[in-house]
Formats: sequence, C-alpha cells, structure tokens
Amino acid sequence: MTLRVGGSDNCSPVTARPSITAFFPCYNDSGTIASIVVMADRTLRALADDYEIIVANDASTDDSAIILDELSGRYPRLRVIHHTTNHGYGGNLRRCSRWPPRT
Repeated sequence: MTLRVGGSDNCSPVTARPSITAFFPCYNDSGTIASIVVMADRTLRALADDYEIIVANDASTDDSAIILDELSGRYPRLRVIHHTTNHGYGGNLRRCSRWPPRT
C-alpha cells in the first residue's frame, strides 16, 4: 500500500507506515469490548508498525473493567484508562484524547 499526501498535486509518495492511535470509549460494554480490542489490534497491526489502542472505561458497573485489565496483559499495545466517575460519552472521549502518548 502506498499512501500519497502533500505536494501541490497531493500525490507525493509516503514511504513510512503511519503511527496510529485508536480511541474507544467503554461503558458497560462487557459483551463486546474484547472483540473490539482484538479486531482493532489485528487491523492496526496490518496498517502500522507503531500503534496503540486506548480504551477509556467510564465507570462501568458490569465486568468491563475486569475484561479490560485481562486484555491489557495480553495486548501490550492496549492502554486502559479507568474513570471512577462517569463522564458521559463526550466527556469520556475528551479525556481519552488528552491522554499522553505512549513513548
């Protein structure tokens, strides 16, 4: 795959693979969050050498926190943020996007 960006004709080739961060909000998503993380990891691995997955658990009351903690042990590119109070969908996304990048 060759990406083309920039230049006056918008066709300058990009040789390096991109660095990608995927954000996922989570609230009582114990039934789906594992498959989301697995699919995101597979997809991002195919697209980039440098990637991370950030899931922000917005004070879920189901087993989401337990599942995310287990997944973080299996997927080194997964970062989990656990909020102790619910910030709502928009607040969770804003907090997630301000999280410092992985170094």
